[in-house]
Amino acid sequence: MDIGHSDGQLGFVCCKYAQEPLILAVNYPALGEDLVDDGYQDVVNIDISSVLIETMQAKYSHKSVLKYIKMDVRDMSPFESGSFDAVIDKGTLDTFMCGEDDITHATQLLKEVERVLKDKGAYILITFDSPNNRLDLLRSVELWNIKLHLLERAAKSSRRKRWELSAPRPLDRDGSWATEALGSHLDVFYTYVCIKDESLSANQATDSEIPSSQNDP
Repeated sequence: MDIGHSDGQLGFVCCKYAQEPLILAVNYPALGEDLVDDGYQDVVNIDISSVLIETMQAKYSHKSVLKYIKMDVRDMSPFESGSFDAVIDKGTLDTFMCGEDDITHATQLLKEVERVLKDKGAYILITFDSPNNRLDLLRSVELWNIKLHLLERAAKSSRRKRWELSAPRPLDRDGSWATEALGSHLDVFYTYVCIKDESLSANQATDSEIPSSQNDP
């Protein structure tokens, strides 16, 4: 997955939601470096590959604000709950969804992401997959609200319709809106911004406390 930074679109997403981001997997090493160049002072990158982590630690040893830690994204127990205000995922969830036990591993990832996020923190998922393929999985985590942005892969023509990243797109129940609206213009990345909202947990607890016989005659 090659995501360019034309028009600063990806930078806009990160600036809007992140101050202390966690990047899942070092699939695209330039992302962390770009965030530091944009002024971020604490960027944590994790990956399960010790070889890759050691390589990146050596390469960026002169940039102390870039941290590389060997860790499995399905078990981020070294991090305390509520450690980050943003988690950025470029391809990690997609990788799990292409393997065996895909739903199990993907769900483990999402539960850990939800745990390490601060309240009102954002899980930023950048993927090829449209809402009708991703919404049910993302909605399995009940403590966040989901917004959809469209990130152009490349600006091939100034005459072609531009998708404004700053304006989240509405999400219907099955995600069919995006497919219908895009039509043949499929050269976009779907950028899901999942905002953690701990008040949703309180609302669920309140609902569960209502006696089932409350409305009985």
